[in-house]
This record gives sequence, structure tokens and C-alpha cells, in this order.
Amino acid sequence: MEEYMISNQGEIEEGIQKGINYILSRIKNGLCVEYPKRGQGGGGTIWPTACVGSALSNFGIIRDDMLQSILSQQNQSGGWGWNNVVTPDADSTLRVLEFLQKVDFQDKNIIKKGEEFVMMHQRKDGGFSTYLPKAWSSEEYPNQDGWSSSHPDVTAIAIDVLSKNKLSNKEALSKAQQYLDRYIFENGPVSYWWRTPMYIIHAANCVQIIPVVDDTISTSLALLQEAKHGIFDEKRINFLLSLQNINGSFQPSKQLKIPRPHEILGDINQETVSIEPDENSILSTSAAIVSLHKQALLPDNR
Repeated sequence: MEEYMISNQGEIEEGIQKGINYILSRIKNGLCVEYPKRGQGGGGTIWPTACVGSALSNFGIIRDDMLQSILSQQNQSGGWGWNNVVTPDADSTLRVLEFLQKVDFQDKNIIKKGEEFVMMHQRKDGGFSTYLPKAWSSEEYPNQDGWSSSHPDVTAIAIDVLSKNKLSNKEALSKAQQYLDRYIFENGPVSYWWRTPMYIIHAANCVQIIPVVDDTISTSLALLQEAKHGIFDEKRINFLLSLQNINGSFQPSKQLKIPRPHEILGDINQETVSIEPDENSILSTSAAIVSLHKQALLPDNR
């Protein structure tokens, strides 16, 4: 098993090191599997692998096997999906594009195709949907208006990722920002796919009081948001470290929610929505080590 050593030892650094080593142990053939019981194809591979790759890049770890595995699974449409079986979507594609940015990938043709695929998901109101209308067929759910409507969580990531490309459509991104600002003003930081408000608070960099957080992902997002504003939070760090297991992983988080395909924001049945923990703790651990790293870099911790 490949290991990553950090020179300065301490409780935070030790937690980061153990977390990194756990993640590296979960990479098989360049891919990470998360939410293994969710959907077709044996769970998520491309989306979680891109997230993990982005996390590892913070520590100078760039795995060529991960990069090649992801590149090999780009769809003819230009996008990537949850895995290589299901229909490509904007959210997964954005996470791949984010990973490619972080590892300084230079093939502009591949990136352009991915960004063009994402832009196809911008709706009339300026927001970005996860799927295109009628992107896939289902006898059980012929109405897919929910999954193909604007999602604030996907829109926030789209603005962040696409704005880093100097050639991106500035008018389209401005329209997306207007949608996101209006949505948050009217509804608060409520995601379509995530239970915690911290997802949008962090992604959109909302300046507000941090809500109560009680699991790995929401706590990690809170620490990341605080780090953006130079706030070192020892109490929250200690809580996060208390969630780390002996094997280096952090406790799974029940934050991913799956509404029915026809359900739009504001009309989601909370009794039927599926709540999915990241059973392999890959996403929770990735979020935790990055948040601890960002906190450790703050002046108050030196």
C-alpha cells in the first residue's frame, strides 16, 4: 500500500496521514467505489474518483492510474456519469473537470467537450440541472422533470469550475450567479441532492452563521468555510478527529439524498426520499483530510 508521510507530526497531521493512507488503500485499478448499493453498475465510480483525486491533489498526490481511468470513460457526448453504465450528467462531469483543473491537465479538446456538455444543462432560469430532459428512459418514472430542473447545488459547482476557464461564457455564468443568488435569498442554502445546508454555504461561499453540524461531511464543509475566512476552529477540529476510525477512515455521513426523478425542489416527499450513507467512507474521509489540511495552514495554528 502506498503511503504519504507528513513531516510535522501532531494530532491534525496524524489524522490527515492516516486518512490519506486509508483512501489510497481503497483505490483499485485507478477507481474508487462509493455508494456501492446505489443504482446500476455497482455504485459510483467516476464521480467519487474525481472527488478523491481532487482531495489528494491538495497533498501533491496525483495518481496517473486515476487520471487515465477517468479519461477512458468520457462519453461520446463529452460528459461523464456516476459510473460508466449510467447516463452522463452535469454534476459528475463538473467534478471530473474540477479534478482535471487541480492536476493541471492540458488536453484542451477533452476539457472543451466536457464544458460544452455541462453548458447543455443550463436551463432558462440560469440554473444548471443534473440531467438533460429525457436523458434516460424509465417505465417507473416517465416524468423526470425534477432531475432535469435547475439545481442550486449543481449550479454553485458549475459557477466555481467553469469560471476558472478564461474562455467560458461570461454571460451564461452571470445568469447562473443571478439564479443562485435569487434562489438562496428566497429559499436559503437548501440543496437538491444534499441534506446539509453546508454544501451550498461552502460552494457558494455564503457569509452566514454556521448551522449545527454533527457528522463528517457537514463538519468538514463547516471547517472549509471557516478556513476561507481565516477562522481556526479548534473545537470543531477536535470533534472531527473524534470521528476518525482506527483504520484511518472517518465515519460515513448520511448526507446524500435521492429524490424521485419527478420531484422538483420544494415538492420533495421527505418520507420517500432515499438517504444514502457513503458506506466505504471514501467521500467523508476525503472531505475530512482536506478540511483539516486547510485549517492547519491558518496562521492561528502555526
